[in-house]
Amino acid sequence: MENAKRRIDAMFEMLIKLDIPYYTFHDRDVSPEGSTLEESNKMLDEIVDYLLAKQKETGVKLLWATQNLFSHPRYMNGGSTNPDATTFAYACAQAKKVIEINHKLGGENVVYWGGREGYQSVLNTDVKREMDHMGAFFKMCRDYRNKVRGDGDVLSFSRTLALTSPLLSYSNFLDRFASPPPPPPPLLDRKHRSTPHRAQAP
Repeated sequence: MENAKRRIDAMFEMLIKLDIPYYTFHDRDVSPEGSTLEESNKMLDEIVDYLLAKQKETGVKLLWATQNLFSHPRYMNGGSTNPDATTFAYACAQAKKVIEINHKLGGENVVYWGGREGYQSVLNTDVKREMDHMGAFFKMCRDYRNKVRGDGDVLSFSRTLALTSPLLSYSNFLDRFASPPPPPPPLLDRKHRSTPHRAQAP
C-alpha cells in the first residue's frame, strides 16, 4: 500500500507541474487486488481516502474512474458479457464499488471500459446472450448510479466496446449514455508527412 501511495504522490506532483486540472484511473491502477473482493475493497477504500486528501491539497479533480474488468484471468471470457454467473456478479460488484468511489471523489462521470468483452472462443460465443448480459449490466449500473447521485446524470462508455450504440438501442436506454467525442485527426495527413532523407550511394 505504501508503494501505491508513493505512486499517487508522484502522479499529483506531475499534474501540478504540468498544470493538468483532472485525472482518471482504473480501480486496479491505484490499488492492488487482494485475495478476496472484500480485501480488495478494503485496500481501495484506504487509497480513495488518500486520493481525496490529495485532491483537497492540490485542487486537482477527478474526471472519471472505471473498473478494470480485463486484466485478471477471471475475465478471460469478458466481464459484463461473461457466461459464468459468478464472474458476471464479480464484475457487477467491482462496478458498484467504482460508482461509489466516483461519487465520493466528485468524479464528473463514470466510464465503462470494455477491454475484454465478448467470449474468448467462437466455440462458446452466443452474441445475443452476450448482449443480454451487457445490457443487464448497464441497466444495473445506470440505476445504481442514479440512486447514489440522486439524479439522472449521463454515463459514459468506452468506444472499445464493439457495437455499443446498437447494444444500447437494443437495451432501450440509448439516451441515458453518452460516448466520448471521436479522436482528433492526425496532425499531418499522409501526403504532408516528410520522407526521411536517404544518403545517396557514392
